[in-house]
Amino acid sequence: MDLNSNQLSTLQIDSFIKVKDLNSLFLENNNIIHLPEGVFSSMNKCSELSLKSNQISVIQTGLFKGLTQLHFLSLDQNEISLLEGNTFMKLSHLLSLSLTHNQLTFIQNNTFTGLENLSELYLSFNYISIISPSAFVTLGSLNILTLFSNKLTTLDFQMFTFVARPLSLALSDPTSDNDAPWDCQSLCWIKQEEAEGKIKWCSVSNHSACYHSAGPLSKPKCMQGDWDQLNCSKTGEFRVSHRVSLFFISVANSFSEENVIFSHVLQPKLQISLHGIKSHPTKVFAKYSQQHFVNPYPLNFR
Repeated sequence: MDLNSNQLSTLQIDSFIKVKDLNSLFLENNNIIHLPEGVFSSMNKCSELSLKSNQISVIQTGLFKGLTQLHFLSLDQNEISLLEGNTFMKLSHLLSLSLTHNQLTFIQNNTFTGLENLSELYLSFNYISIISPSAFVTLGSLNILTLFSNKLTTLDFQMFTFVARPLSLALSDPTSDNDAPWDCQSLCWIKQEEAEGKIKWCSVSNHSACYHSAGPLSKPKCMQGDWDQLNCSKTGEFRVSHRVSLFFISVANSFSEENVIFSHVLQPKLQISLHGIKSHPTKVFAKYSQQHFVNPYPLNFR
């Protein structure tokens, strides 16, 4: 159903109750400010929904209830400044989510909970200055992420720990002179993943899509110079990230396992603290894999 450019400003909760078999709904270029919770609840066959170019500022947590088969969702060019936790909780089949050209400033930990099949996430052209380290932890199927034209200067080294590899990433728009520069010295962990083939760079256009065709790549524009010339071997801030499986044998000889992810700036010795672990082991065995390292260092338990 195409309802684009109809000067719509409001929708009633029963607006689509008689069109349950809709496969797609386009509401672009209207004047919609508010969407009532449950307005799409009868559209369980809809696979594509576009609310692009409206005046929506708030997305209620239960707004997308009922869209159980939705694959593509566009909220581009609105006035959204905040996404509450679990906003997209019911959209387990969603493959592509586009939120470009909004007013987002912060991405919190549970923003994308429930999107385990999401493959493409477009967050460019916002005002994002902070992304929580665990914001993408549930996005195990993510293949494409665009973040250019925001207020970001760095990313936490754990940001993509659980994201699929290789990840196609766009951090700067090579066609624009307006992108804020990145503190690339703090992104040496991305440089390492790029070298290992875990990060690939998109070619981007002014409508934010990620391409793999020939063209300028979306590598970060650096405060310190050119990304390709960045020398990470001289920095003391290059971090080591480990995934550690701790195997516990208690007094009662019961067996348990806990996974820990920890990091440390490169130093001759790395420490793991068992403080806060719920188990009270009499013996501890550890298996660990190192990620983002220059030289391996021994692990010391205390």
